Amino acid sequence: MSDHTADLFSERLWTEVSSRGIESTRSVREVYAPMIAILEAAGIDPSAAAKCLEPSLSSSLNQFNVLVETLEIVSDSIMLMTRILDGQENDPITIGYELTKQKAGVAAIHDEIAKLAPYAGVGEGWDPEETGRARAAAVAERNGFMAEIQALIKQRTPDED
Repeated sequence: MSDHTADLFSERLWTEVSSRGIESTRSVREVYAPMIAILEAAGIDPSAAAKCLEPSLSSSLNQFNVLVETLEIVSDSIMLMTRILDGQENDPITIGYELTKQKAGVAAIHDEIAKLAPYAGVGEGWDPEETGRARAAAVAERNGFMAEIQALIKQRTPDED
């Protein structure tokens, strides 16, 4: 098989993947190149090959997003604790909101991990329905707390009509 034929197959495959709403960088294409070569050698149509790659690409994107969210929550937690210890933060409303927001973030991460668990061959103890309910409850708590804060702010701020 010539390089031109392989390039044409790869280009058609990535065009099909892109049409499914999944963008790919050069580094992504390099990571998947060995798998694509196997799919091409097996005589699989580029459209069918794209369908094979889609779950893996989506799962990888979800994993990346979970890691980013985790880093953000850890960073926010450290910054909040630092402000509290330095005496820069002592407003109970702000502290309460930050902690409630972090709780919602942890519940979201837990839910995403449960969704990814089957892709990693892990199923025991990771129930997406249960973590989804916990996530919804934590987000509702966060949103309720935010609504309470907005109401307090509105009470403190006279209308400027």
